[in-house]
Amino acid sequence: MKLHSYIFTLGHATVIGNLSGKCLHFGLKSTDCRKCNYIDEKGDANEKDHDCRRNYSGSSLSMETNISILLKCENTNKLANLGSSQSNESLNYFISTKAPKSKHFGGSQSLGYRVASAISQKNEDRNYVVEVNKTHSLSPCKFKCQQREHLNSKRKREKAKATTPAFKRKRRDKKGSRVKSVRAKEIREGDSYSSAISCIEEDCPDIEEIPLPAAENDNINSHLVNTATVFFDLETTGLGISCDITQITAVFGTKKFSQYVMPQQPITPAASKVTGLTRLGNILYRNGIPVPHQSRIEFLKELITWLPENAVLFGNNVKSFDSRIIIKALKEENLIKDFKAKCKGFVDTLHVFRAAYPKRKIERKSFKQEELVKDFLGESVTYDVQNALGDVLALQELLRKAGFSLVCVQPHSFSIDFAFQALINVEMSNRNYELLKVLPISAGMTKRMAKSGLNIQHLKLAFRRGGVDGVYNVMSEEINGKVRVTKNRKILVAAAQFIKDEIANIETVV
Repeated sequence: MKLHSYIFTLGHATVIGNLSGKCLHFGLKSTDCRKCNYIDEKGDANEKDHDCRRNYSGSSLSMETNISILLKCENTNKLANLGSSQSNESLNYFISTKAPKSKHFGGSQSLGYRVASAISQKNEDRNYVVEVNKTHSLSPCKFKCQQREHLNSKRKREKAKATTPAFKRKRRDKKGSRVKSVRAKEIREGDSYSSAISCIEEDCPDIEEIPLPAAENDNINSHLVNTATVFFDLETTGLGISCDITQITAVFGTKKFSQYVMPQQPITPAASKVTGLTRLGNILYRNGIPVPHQSRIEFLKELITWLPENAVLFGNNVKSFDSRIIIKALKEENLIKDFKAKCKGFVDTLHVFRAAYPKRKIERKSFKQEELVKDFLGESVTYDVQNALGDVLALQELLRKAGFSLVCVQPHSFSIDFAFQALINVEMSNRNYELLKVLPISAGMTKRMAKSGLNIQHLKLAFRRGGVDGVYNVMSEEINGKVRVTKNRKILVAAAQFIKDEIANIETVV
């Protein structure tokens, strides 16, 4: 197969001094001549005699090699061992700026002038333009001279800086980071590009990809213009993300919605102490008194019907809890699409107050809703903290008293898509954490690893592909400027050694 991208009509080669770093000789080859092409088209024999630029008839692949051999034969007494190719790469860069291969200059004398100007810049810095002007009795141009001096000084400073130990150390560290990043990606991807990879069984560990950390949804903020403000609160069976809703209350202006829900799991004693709700069989009690209730799907459909158009749900600490609970219930009942048709997003009032009153944090004052009500509405204002309706009415009055503008509230809004993605990430993190608890590392580090999307199977894959270093590379990989898990050597060694022992035990049993 012929590599058509390499079919060029021109080529160049140079001889560079090992000590001086300057170009001593250069050669050009071209398989094209613009004048010859013109004559062939017109058929004018009178112009056959011209300075033809076509001086090579071989293949493009052998063009630059041919020039190199000719220059070598002509300068055998000047050849020396070249310790580095940096000067050659530098010259190639200069030539590429003046005669890029994406443009055709080989059909005329333009190529020779362009390569010669690049070599002059290499040998004489940028002052060569001024010297050429002087040679031809042209004005050197005052401002052009100043510009050239500035650029030359800048280049000399950069060149001197490049020889310092600090710069070389930084360059070495960057190279190490690049190599490590490439190796980590290879460990994550496996043998994805191996020959006949499609013929390998799907459960082969070499083609299973270790996922990247879950990315947060960029579409975080909701547009609050022309929306309906609805305050809401939930009561649940517990504090975890897997708990069920036991009561939901919402207020829109003077309209109220409040409904008890029969949970599908037991109510924890801690939750009962806060809400006063208990369950006995199919009967739901509040403070020992039976209360009317609905099933989860019934109350969700009724809530969606009750919500006004373009509703935005305001609540305290909804970003990390309430929004995820209600989104989880909607997802399980397949009502997300209907909910999105009515609701545009959420606003977490906890973050609104934190941003608006930073002094409270300095003064170590709480941002709990009960404390905010006391400070803003007065201690004489009381409400039933065990009832979600009391919480919602108090929050509505609290926001009215604070009088936040749209500019203050907008940054703390988030879309339903963001809440949905956050729920998926939390569920994934919880599953990973249960699998990673066997590792001999702290609970905090285990949670961080689980949140990054890693589980025990991924660590085993990394070990099979790269051994202990494979586990190191995956856990310490930098993604968007942040370390995935940790660079702490002690933690990396503990995790890698555990995986090594686990795999050794499995192989021994087999």
